[in-house]
Amino acid sequence: MNKYLRIFLMFIFVYIFMSCISDIGVINTTDRKLKIGVTTVPYGEILQNIKNVFKEDFEIVNYIDYDTLNRDLVNGNLDANFFQTRDYLNRFNLSSESKLIEITSVHIEPLIIYSSKYRSIDKVENGDIVYIPNDFINRNRSLKLLEDAGLITLVEELDGSYIVISNPKNLVINQVDINDIPDFFNISDLIVLNTNVAMENNIDPREVGIFYEDSFNDGMKFSIFVTREDMKTSIKLKEIANYLNSYENFKFINERYSGFVKPVF
Repeated sequence: MNKYLRIFLMFIFVYIFMSCISDIGVINTTDRKLKIGVTTVPYGEILQNIKNVFKEDFEIVNYIDYDTLNRDLVNGNLDANFFQTRDYLNRFNLSSESKLIEITSVHIEPLIIYSSKYRSIDKVENGDIVYIPNDFINRNRSLKLLEDAGLITLVEELDGSYIVISNPKNLVINQVDINDIPDFFNISDLIVLNTNVAMENNIDPREVGIFYEDSFNDGMKFSIFVTREDMKTSIKLKEIANYLNSYENFKFINERYSGFVKPVF
């Protein structure tokens, strides 16, 4: 009888012990403040408005480098990030063998050709100097936009990248880090840049944008709220996603960015 009693008591002890561990785990995952990585415009501004309107408590961490944002999410330094398009995430997962996942899509920002020299794309001259981003996704988008503007002709390689096969105006196309492109705005003829980076550097699409990407119906170019597989059931992240898709956020985006950033929900 004593033997069975000891087994029974041991079972009860193990059950209570595991229950305590489970309770501690729930507290740790639901009560701590979430850290969300962003680039400042419009992502950080949108999340800050979410905090202000809905009194939601999370930490916004500002970044400049895109790849660091994703690596820090993979490594657990962040719980989510908000800065990238769907095709950018797919490319990152493929190249890094990561499994970051989309929580929800939020908005879209067109790529734009800007010029401090011209007010029309038709004025572009022979030998003009152009700066475009050097990362795979934005480089491809930039080259495609230059083709859509009638300046070059492209062919697609097996890996999905574009190469220039015709350049009748002999444009000098330079590829640099996306965050360095604003530095070349006043000393080049054209730059191709994402709306968010342009706005962050006081380059106004309404004043100096001369050719726009037709991307508002392209789901792969939607900007998305992203997390890791282990965080996909987080109640807090789902709440923030709901706020990102709320009427209040829809109104904020439309009023603040004058149509150059558009909600997709």
